[in-house]
Amino acid sequence: MVWEGFFFGALTTPIGFALNPMKYLTGLAAAAERAGTTIHNYSPVLRSEAAGKGIKLVCNDGHVLAEQVIVATNGYSSEDFPDWLGGRYMPVQCNVLMTRPLSDSEIDQQGWSSQQMSFDVPLVS
Repeated sequence: MVWEGFFFGALTTPIGFALNPMKYLTGLAAAAERAGTTIHNYSPVLRSEAAGKGIKLVCNDGHVLAEQVIVATNGYSSEDFPDWLGGRYMPVQCNVLMTRPLSDSEIDQQGWSSQQMSFDVPLVS
């Protein structure tokens, strides 16, 4: 098959895998709750402060004391992270596109029949 278009190269990494972010999140949350963790949805952290060997996260309606904290945000994260976090995180852009299940005929027409993930980068001139 000959591919035509604005592509200039290709790379295959067959040991990679696909990750559905929502399924991953809900799986992590369920596992954490089974382990006895309480999840506080819709509780923005206003500030954090050292508290013994952990961190105190202050919210509008109270606070949480934690030994460890995971900072997990969406693509549009706040710009007011604490200074001590500087240089310890990196924003990453991710776009996930999904379609309805394709028919065998549609899969044949588009030429991609692998379960391997793919992405492309626009050719900039």
